[in-house]
Amino acid sequence: LAIMRQADTISEIKELHLEIHKTFLHYKELLELGVVPWQELLVRKTIGKTMDEYTVENANFLSLEQLLAYKIEIEPGEKVRYLVVKENHPNKKKRYQIEETLIISKNLEIQGYDIDYYTKQLWIALKEVWENFAPNGYFRFTPSRQILFEWTTA
Repeated sequence: LAIMRQADTISEIKELHLEIHKTFLHYKELLELGVVPWQELLVRKTIGKTMDEYTVENANFLSLEQLLAYKIEIEPGEKVRYLVVKENHPNKKKRYQIEETLIISKNLEIQGYDIDYYTKQLWIALKEVWENFAPNGYFRFTPSRQILFEWTTA
């Protein structure tokens, strides 16, 4: 948004595309290098049910389960914060790590974070603010670690 504030007209905003794209690539690279502090990556979610009411072992349920191990009970409406370690890990208990565990462990147990998940979230955020100004086709592909391209305008 700071980059977009440099412009006064829609035409000037569109001219900022290359700078916007390079900024996206910079933050994507920081994610890939693993240098983004975990505190900046915490996902904040509102708990909508009691633990007994969940029928699926989603992020909220798994967070509640981790908190229960510390004898911390969360009621519906309260918030939890967690790091996405590996969103699609076959062992559901290794997908997310609650903030409390990260603080207590003093970072010793942090094995990293899900680069693909956070890159996707970065792309979604970019699309939210930039899709009306980007060149046609810019958001056709979702970037992953395998796809890193330079987008230029003709």
